[in-house]
Amino acid sequence: MQRAFTLLEFLLVVGIMAILVTITMPLALDFYRNQQLDISAKEIVQTLRRAQLKAMAVESDSSFGVYFEDSSYILFKGVSYIVGRDVQYDEIFSLSQIIKLSGIQEVVFSRVDGNPNVTGNIIVANGFENRTININPVGLINWQKETITIEIRRPTAHTNYSQRTTNPQNAYDSANGETFATTAYDFSYNPSITFHTWQLPSQSYTALVLKYRYHADGATNDRYAVAYSITGCSGVFTDLISPTSAAAPDTTVSVNLSPDQDLSQLCLKIYTQRTGGRDRKNLYTRDIWTEDTF
Repeated sequence: MQRAFTLLEFLLVVGIMAILVTITMPLALDFYRNQQLDISAKEIVQTLRRAQLKAMAVESDSSFGVYFEDSSYILFKGVSYIVGRDVQYDEIFSLSQIIKLSGIQEVVFSRVDGNPNVTGNIIVANGFENRTININPVGLINWQKETITIEIRRPTAHTNYSQRTTNPQNAYDSANGETFATTAYDFSYNPSITFHTWQLPSQSYTALVLKYRYHADGATNDRYAVAYSITGCSGVFTDLISPTSAAAPDTTVSVNLSPDQDLSQLCLKIYTQRTGGRDRKNLYTRDIWTEDTF
């Protein structure tokens, strides 16, 4: 007679399977992303070489080229994609949704010799790694792998002008956002508080993004706003969150900065506006940081 599974044994098996799925899913996702990246880079290189061979063979007595958009590319016949191409020869290739292109937008190969009209790089990215396709002056086309590394930098100090923010250090103490600074926005202060003296970079960056994570109570009339300056706390500020009374769930807003931005000059401020009677509502700053790619 065959023994049945007990409930405890069944739950143990389910638990082990759940653990295995938790461990293997990120690995599988990483494998998929990299596979899509390699496939896309190889297919782009093949398309570039096809366009070059068509031009060298003087097919249809014409030059051929490849035009790149954010998430697709087109092999075309003619001396330019925008002006004078023969659209009936267009071959359109769409990329996976996780793949994005940047760099050279158009390359045209000349008849007979197959030399490119531009040189440089086409960057194929999945948000975690890059593949760089290089076209040199004599028309050689190669690609290589590049890993994207992100460095996190945060402010290390604040100036609480209005004294209306409690636990201000919680705005930059942890990446998980479980702690937060609380700013009452029922009085008018500009600034109410500033965050500054950022951790300095350890590398030269290729991209830099300022991020602000928060949630907020909704008010009737009073308003809160968040702005940043790239020229210090006495410099000119640009709104990251324009003045608003709106309630907000856990939200992250961001802005791209120059990769060469001097972090010692980066400053973020909260300013508040009271209108009529006090609404007694709060803005909660969960985290402030930069994501710096190199």
